[in-house]
Amino acid sequence: MRSPGEELYEKGLWAWDQGLFVFAAECWRRSRDEARRTGNRSGVMRSLNALGCIEYELGRFRAAQALWRRAEALMETEPGCDPRFRVKVMINLALAAYVTGRIEEALMYLRAARGWCGDLGPFWIIHVEQCACSIWMTLERWDEAEAAARRALELLAGQEADPRVAHLQTNLGQICLERGELASATAYLEAARELLERLGPDPNLGYTYGALGRLYYLLGDLDRAVAYGSEALRVLWPNVLATHKAEVALVSELFGWIALAVGDRQVALMDLQRASTYFAQSYRWRDWSRVNRLLDKLVREWGHGADRANGRAARIHPESMERLRYFTTLLDLLDSIESLYPDVRQKAELTGRYALRVGQALRLSSEDLDALSHAAKLHDIGLTSLDPEVVRQREPASPVARNRMRAHPLFGEKILSLFPLPDLCCDAVRHHHERYDGLGFPDGLAGEDIPLLARIIAVAATYVSCSLRHGHSAAMLELARRRGQHLDPRLVDVFTAMHDPVQAPVAASH
Repeated sequence: MRSPGEELYEKGLWAWDQGLFVFAAECWRRSRDEARRTGNRSGVMRSLNALGCIEYELGRFRAAQALWRRAEALMETEPGCDPRFRVKVMINLALAAYVTGRIEEALMYLRAARGWCGDLGPFWIIHVEQCACSIWMTLERWDEAEAAARRALELLAGQEADPRVAHLQTNLGQICLERGELASATAYLEAARELLERLGPDPNLGYTYGALGRLYYLLGDLDRAVAYGSEALRVLWPNVLATHKAEVALVSELFGWIALAVGDRQVALMDLQRASTYFAQSYRWRDWSRVNRLLDKLVREWGHGADRANGRAARIHPESMERLRYFTTLLDLLDSIESLYPDVRQKAELTGRYALRVGQALRLSSEDLDALSHAAKLHDIGLTSLDPEVVRQREPASPVARNRMRAHPLFGEKILSLFPLPDLCCDAVRHHHERYDGLGFPDGLAGEDIPLLARIIAVAATYVSCSLRHGHSAAMLELARRRGQHLDPRLVDVFTAMHDPVQAPVAASH
């Protein structure tokens, strides 16, 4: 029979698998507290590691690192600690150091993980070698990166349908690109593409497409380079908030090269400057240095004529240029909001995730789900038009300030209307502050006259805003209190049912 702490931990795993991160975090905090109360140090370590995973998933890398370091400190006092857990924490710390640009620290944790995983079986060794490959690639130590990738692939022999095979093939293709081994790069990258396309949607497909774009640029096939760069944007498009800026930077750099090759130096300068900025913000200093060398050359040669690759004038489709403009404009707007309101990106990402779960429960069409995802993540983009002092006030003090605050959905609608988004998306942003009883704004719509996507966003945003301040349980009580007044009662019921493990029993096998 499992202890209360173990039951809470398992319930947290169920919530994590469902994408219900706030519920998972509450379960794991309670599990940690129960483990402390009973003196179960292993339970405390396990819960700290799990809580760190939540923070990492939400992009709060330093908070994740702090939790994992606390788990590491407890491990050092437990000689009998399960080596699998040690490897897990070491790899997590290596990843946190890696994404925040502290590469030497990442290598230190990686070596520690390797030291503990020797007798643990292939799963753990593959995990370590994948991480090692990425870190060595960042350091441009191609031999070590290749060796790590090949060790992992050897252990994956016979598992050709495993997406990790494609991820490692993509890395090997990138390594070959850096060495100028273009035939080998083609073989690896095309194999990775075929596997990922066959397996279905995978966020890493954008990375593979981007690498293929660079490959065909180097081969002088600008048309295929443009095609793969555009495909990379298409894959990244649905997840603009969750997309790392480094991925957008790679596509910007590719489009900059292509623009330069066909003689459009103004576009090249714009795309390369954008890539330089995003690489710096992502701590990708070697990539930043490479782009800046090209920028320096471009500025020095300005006005001396246009270069062309093989005399061909490939054309980047306007839709792809528009998507890239959309990405970068939104990222810049979100940076502006985040500098004033630090939690906005986390709230936006969580609201998008929860709204999408509700939409899936309602069996919305794929087109409606795409519109819902974008609208939910960007529902407060109109805050960029307001005085920060107005936004920070719990209740705006003056009628003028109140009216300005109530106008932000209209500003958000106007901003999104500048981009190639469906009307459903813009309507949802306009109406996400309407109330079910008709007392909301900006248009005073009531009941089902409010667009469905806006009603879904209202439920998700209410939950996220309350849960980040007071936790999951308090947020669920707040939803119940607002049911039928602010919020659509049917959607509140759907949201509540999503969090009931009885409808999807907790699996002890986790």
